[in-house]
Amino acid sequence: MMSTSRLKAGLISTCIEYFNSVNSAIFNTILKKVSSLTLQGKKVEINWYYEEDDEDILSLGENISLVLNIPFNLKVIESEDAE
Repeated sequence: MMSTSRLKAGLISTCIEYFNSVNSAIFNTILKKVSSLTLQGKKVEINWYYEEDDEDILSLGENISLVLNIPFNLKVIESEDAE
């Protein structure tokens, strides 16, 4: 496991197409670690990418951001056919 004692800041970028129990468990582990880092005063930035018509993934990012009290950069991925 990576030591985070010397980490001052970090950036996490994620793009989730669907959310199920398997990736939920993995993602939960990652978010617990991120939350722990912020409690230690570390600056963590999260880029949360979602497809423009995927309200569920957008809502999930908004909710996780609120629960963890970590600001997410919500970034839309525009559809290729949106011209």
